[in-house]
Amino acid sequence: MAGATSPTARRSSRPVAPSHWGFFSPGAPSRRYLGIWFSVSNATVCWVANRDQPLLDKSGTLVLNDVGSLVLGDSSRRTRTAWSSNFLPASAAAVQLPESGNLVVRNGSSSTSLWQSFDQPSDTLLPGMKLGKNLWTGGEWQLTSWRSADDPSPGDYRRTLESSGLPEIVTWYVRRRDDVPHGPLERGLLQRRPGGVDVPGQVPAA
Repeated sequence: MAGATSPTARRSSRPVAPSHWGFFSPGAPSRRYLGIWFSVSNATVCWVANRDQPLLDKSGTLVLNDVGSLVLGDSSRRTRTAWSSNFLPASAAAVQLPESGNLVVRNGSSSTSLWQSFDQPSDTLLPGMKLGKNLWTGGEWQLTSWRSADDPSPGDYRRTLESSGLPEIVTWYVRRRDDVPHGPLERGLLQRRPGGVDVPGQVPAA
């Protein structure tokens, strides 16, 4: 499947169609990813598991192991784990992908979810997803852009819900200094939308 999402965070406004998941290569065929897309467009990838760890050939495998975790392996690198879902072990687990596009690992036949892809968004906000602080885990639901049209690794933009004061959706620009590839991050507020009204953004701060 060729094609990729836009490198900016986006929201799906179309009716949700039956979803599909599998391996795809947005750019070089030697770099493969596990993703979810919709039948209306094979080029519309809404979630990617191994954004930072592409499989380097067609030997990748996805298994539900003995403790109920999804594990994406890369046998080209001596069975390296490229990605895995993290949750407490369960004696019985089942994987489901409903029409919502939310990949879910459930505890047996119960409705209790052990893990879901909606808790690890990529660059697309789908109906039923959340943004902002997760009060149960202390983590944060946020959208992160692709690095480029053929590279789904996290890019320079992220969108989240700021809850300090009045809740508002904020888009942040995050970039590493060119002269220090692994140095400190530069962050700047691009846009705040209190009540859905655009206001001028701020210049990225050094």
